Parts: sequence; structure tokens; C-alpha cells
Amino acid sequence: MADGSQFSAGTAALIDEEVKRITAESETEAKRILSEHRDQLEIIAQALLKYETLSGAEIDALLRGEELQREGAVDDMAAARRLFRGSLIRGLPSLRASHGAKGY
Repeated sequence: MADGSQFSAGTAALIDEEVKRITAESETEAKRILSEHRDQLEIIAQALLKYETLSGAEIDALLRGEELQREGAVDDMAAARRLFRGSLIRGLPSLRASHGAKGY
């Protein structure tokens, strides 16, 4: 990680080892948190598949065990895929125009 231009080889090695240690500890902690709250993660994931976006208030409601009732819910994965493909295809011309691309 350290390029060695500002540090000796020994110092660079120490920095690299510390970064690796911090990264490994952070990964372990993230996995622990996700495992510990897997049920909440699943609730939010299912709601995102159904609604695509969630507000902070909606996430709070879901975590309190409340059902969300709003328009625009996607009832199944096939419908979600069709919706996604349709929005992607409709968005391509504007994407091309906004980036000045001719051969997208």
C-alpha cells in the first residue's frame, strides 16, 4: 500500500501490516453485525425488492414489525425485472445525450 517514497521500507511494511490488521478486524466486525441482525437485514432486503426505495421512517417502521402499505409495490420478481429493464431501456437515450456518447 505505501509506495515507499516517503517512508523507509521498514516503516512502509509496518503501515501495510497495520492497514491489513484494521481491514481484517473491520471485516470481522461487519460480518458479526450482519449475522447478529440477519433477521432485520432480511426484512429490509425483502422490502427493497418490493418497493425499490425506502425512507428512514419506513425502515424504522419495518424494524418495529409494521407492514408498509404504499402504491408502487412490485409483487413478484418477474414484474420487478420487467420494471427494471423498462426503466433501463427508457433511460439509455437520456444517458447518451447527457454524456455526449454516440455509440452507447
